[in-house]
Amino acid sequence: MPSRVVRAVLAVYPHAVRNRYGDEIAEMLANSPRPVRDLADVAWCALADRREFLTVPRLRVRDLALVTLLAAPVVFTAAYFTVLLALMVLLNRGSGGRHEVVHLITNAVMLVPMAFLAFAWGRQLRRVRSVAALNVMVPVALASVFLALLTVAPNHDFYGLVTSSSRSDGVPGALAVLSWCVGLIALAVAMAALRKRGRHQVAFVVAVVGALAVLEVSTVLHVLSLLDAQDAPRQYALLWYPAAISGSEFDLGRGSGHLAGTVGSLSVVLSVCTVFALSLMGTISRSGSAARLATVVAPSTPGPARIAVEQG
Repeated sequence: MPSRVVRAVLAVYPHAVRNRYGDEIAEMLANSPRPVRDLADVAWCALADRREFLTVPRLRVRDLALVTLLAAPVVFTAAYFTVLLALMVLLNRGSGGRHEVVHLITNAVMLVPMAFLAFAWGRQLRRVRSVAALNVMVPVALASVFLALLTVAPNHDFYGLVTSSSRSDGVPGALAVLSWCVGLIALAVAMAALRKRGRHQVAFVVAVVGALAVLEVSTVLHVLSLLDAQDAPRQYALLWYPAAISGSEFDLGRGSGHLAGTVGSLSVVLSVCTVFALSLMGTISRSGSAARLATVVAPSTPGPARIAVEQG
């Protein structure tokens, strides 16, 4: 029997079942005196196992996890700007029209609680672990939503709120988001490798330091794409991220004055999403592979077992 046909039939089985029984089934088909009948039986059992694996509750959990993942940047952005606009209305008179005061109060009030809620939300989203290549999928999914927000309506006021950029091509924000995505993927891969070796404390340190480095680099690229060396002297580059997320006033060069008003609040929302993503990926990496395999294989093992019994 052609090996391609055997591989095609085996591909129908759920991943865990295929890994456990694939070699046995392939050998049985290769030595079968009735290859056509046995191939039909294997294909029928594979479809039955796949149907049992893809139950409606399981599909709903996966769909809900994906929707939640894609909705996270929108939720964090909407929450931030809702409070920001509310505080602008309440505090604008008292601050004498100084928006930097509103930014400072907003970030001080919201950043830590939002990061804590993002951490808790990421830890609760455990069932998304069934998605393959999670360390890549999570940053890419979050970055895709950010890019959509930055480019869907570049001339809309909302775009200005996110990036505070006078450019309408979306390049400054896109550079920041893409660098953040690449850095987060590299950080997730490094954390997974360290945890695999049992170095959990080192992985935690790498996560904290690496997350700050990723956010620092994304903010630097954002500022470099917006301001020249006179408006943003390069010797202050390490202060750009703290200024952007704190809303504090730094003397960062002519014409910039307040960095949070120049690069907008993208760094703040990216910071919250970084906590969310690392919490989600860190929770999943601690789950034992044997336990995950057991929960997936349990309802699907009768198919190969039935084939073996029938051949016996």
